[in-house]
Amino acid sequence: MRLCIIFLILFATACNSPEANKSAILPPEKMISVLSDFMDADIYVYEYIKNDSTKNPQMESAALQKRIFSNHKISRKLFYESYKYYSTHPSAFQPILDTIIVRTQKNKTKPLKMRTLDLSI
Repeated sequence: MRLCIIFLILFATACNSPEANKSAILPPEKMISVLSDFMDADIYVYEYIKNDSTKNPQMESAALQKRIFSNHKISRKLFYESYKYYSTHPSAFQPILDTIIVRTQKNKTKPLKMRTLDLSI
């Protein structure tokens, strides 16, 4: 949970990115879904993969990110351009972060994300 909060704070404070073309960004609901999967993948790597000496956490994280992009049918570029846009527009980004926090709190009792993203590698 602390890791999620740290990521949310980092996302909310990263405000040095250039302006993105608004038509080339993910809509808020899609951004919520993708960002939630990213956070779940990061937690998975941090809590499970990092403790497995037979796996490389960076490689596993990269593979999970690739899977997230594929599952959501978006490109890496689109995600990061959207992230840059939202991080420079706090009034648009705050509702996204708030929704992720609320959903995370509601799903606290569920096992770590096997909810929508198949994390088996």
